[in-house]
Amino acid sequence: MRLGIGLLVLVFICFFVNPAYSENAPDESSIFQLFDDMETAWNAEDAPSYMNFFHKSVKLKLGKPGNVKYFTWDEYAKVLPERMKKFGPFKMVNPKVLKLDGESAKAKVIVRKKSRDYTNVFNMIWEDNRWQITSNEW
Repeated sequence: MRLGIGLLVLVFICFFVNPAYSENAPDESSIFQLFDDMETAWNAEDAPSYMNFFHKSVKLKLGKPGNVKYFTWDEYAKVLPERMKKFGPFKMVNPKVLKLDGESAKAKVIVRKKSRDYTNVFNMIWEDNRWQITSNEW
């Protein structure tokens, strides 16, 4: 009898108390939606909406190998409208979640600009009921 109650308590904890099983827990589809929404905001040159995808403590890596610069949220917000005009529209293709651990994630996506592909890996946290990018790698 004790064993049966113990098992019931364990099942209850796993499925109802553990945040990974919560109704509002983040999943892969919400990461894919983030990429779709980022693409839409960028292509509309909607800088304020695009900045909403980044956590206030973001450290964003931009440039190219040999000429890398890191941007804070405020620094990126200042240069973003001009970058949107300069680089034009893009597509985010082949998204793949590399790691999803509760409220942190790492996902890879290819950013296709004209005829060139750029692979980006984004580190994210789940905060305020949405994914927010904290850093990137390429």
